[in-house]
Amino acid sequence: MSWLGRFLVRYLELLLTAVGLGICLGLIGLLPPNADKWQVIALVAMVIGVIHGILFFAVRARQRAVRNQAIHDVAYLLQERVAHYVHIVSRLSESDNSGHQLMARRAAGDLAELVDTLSEDALTSWQSRHGVSQNQALQKIKSQAGPPRSQHP
Repeated sequence: MSWLGRFLVRYLELLLTAVGLGICLGLIGLLPPNADKWQVIALVAMVIGVIHGILFFAVRARQRAVRNQAIHDVAYLLQERVAHYVHIVSRLSESDNSGHQLMARRAAGDLAELVDTLSEDALTSWQSRHGVSQNQALQKIKSQAGPPRSQHP
């Protein structure tokens, strides 16, 4: 995305508000002196407000959809990787050592909970701790995961 595109996305609300105010203020100078300017400006401001609301809703809905898809992709990749580790842990749990069995069960439960509780908040928290963006994290996970493994019963 170009710098202009990033700028527009980042400051969309402020830009649209400034345009709306500019239109309302411009109407004051354009309307004839005998017109009821405040009623016209109020009507235009309401129309602009409705347009802003529709645009903001559409933009936010798209952002939510993109975030949810990224989370779904990351969850899938994590499930593939975690399934492998769960298999290893389950092998340890078959050990005769009761300490190993307990540790294996706890680790398997922790791994399963990690995947089940993956959310936007968890991803944001992880990103802030590791200083990477969502796209960087997804690319890193994809590069480390390699091709998906088939599930064995």
